[in-house]
Amino acid sequence: PTPLMSRARWQTARRARTLSMKGRWSAALMAVLSAGLIQAAPIGVAKQALTDETQLRVVAFTPSTDTAHVLPQHDGQHDGVVVHPVVHIDGKQALTVTFSHAIIALGEDFGAGALPESLNPFMMSPAVAGTVRWVTTSIARFDPLDEWPPELTVSVAIKPSLRAYGSERTLDEGPSGSPTYMLATRELSMSVSEVISEQAMALTNGSWDAAVEPLVRGAYEVPPDGKVVLRFSYKVEHDLLRTSLSLRRMQKADGPSGGGGGD
Repeated sequence: PTPLMSRARWQTARRARTLSMKGRWSAALMAVLSAGLIQAAPIGVAKQALTDETQLRVVAFTPSTDTAHVLPQHDGQHDGVVVHPVVHIDGKQALTVTFSHAIIALGEDFGAGALPESLNPFMMSPAVAGTVRWVTTSIARFDPLDEWPPELTVSVAIKPSLRAYGSERTLDEGPSGSPTYMLATRELSMSVSEVISEQAMALTNGSWDAAVEPLVRGAYEVPPDGKVVLRFSYKVEHDLLRTSLSLRRMQKADGPSGGGGGD
């Protein structure tokens, strides 16, 4: 307050300024709310128009012909279904599918336990044990519980009944329909990991090696007490292996170089 202004007049002026400022803030807030209410309807209409006019489709699937070795078969369209070339998968390689629109709401896949089947976009034949999760609202990922078994051909189709979030249009109504992807694992392989012989090691002061100067080039030397350790590219059933595995003497014509056989 100035020296010429009484205390009562100063308090009255202060209250007036406070009321005036509150009035201006209230008017500004009402203007913002009014603008939001006015714009809410056009935004909603635009969103509906976008989902109706832009059809749901699969943007990418991995592994694909760009990310894996391709087998020249099952390419093209069969019975009206788009089938992509066969690609190799191995190890614990994951599968991912990316859609052009969000399929689930943000956080819809959160929760304890396995993902509900209604949120699983993959249809696999034969079925492979694994887990499905949504990386984003438009990208789903499948991880096998174990390594992909050998000599397996898997078809992976994307559910045609999938809908973009907030839309009634399904995937099979899109321009590419519901595509099918063909995956194949490599053949089961077997190799000799090592040959163990205590007698040979004792006689050579620990310098013996089954692969050095064998009786047949490219073969392994197996002393009388030798134990052959086999390595497989995937887990095998011991009982089936026991009935399937056979050992035989090599003849001269059986040698890797065509000669120099032995017993």
